[in-house]
Amino acid sequence: MAAALAQGDELCVCDLAWVWERAQNLVSHHVRALRAAGLASSRRDGRTVLYGLTDEGRALLGALLPEPAAIAP
Repeated sequence: MAAALAQGDELCVCDLAWVWERAQNLVSHHVRALRAAGLASSRRDGRTVLYGLTDEGRALLGALLPEPAAIAP
């Protein structure tokens, strides 16, 4: 999921659910965990909440997965 956020810059839960082919409530739970860990941030755009990786999240992802663009769900 973090790799998808890195590729998409900012995504909403519905986009992430589509990418990962999972229910929105499950995706929302995992995004909340990323936010709680300080690895993701959120901003509201009207009624939609968009999520993106923090600098710390990008650094950790880069250390774990040097080429996130090659990752498939």
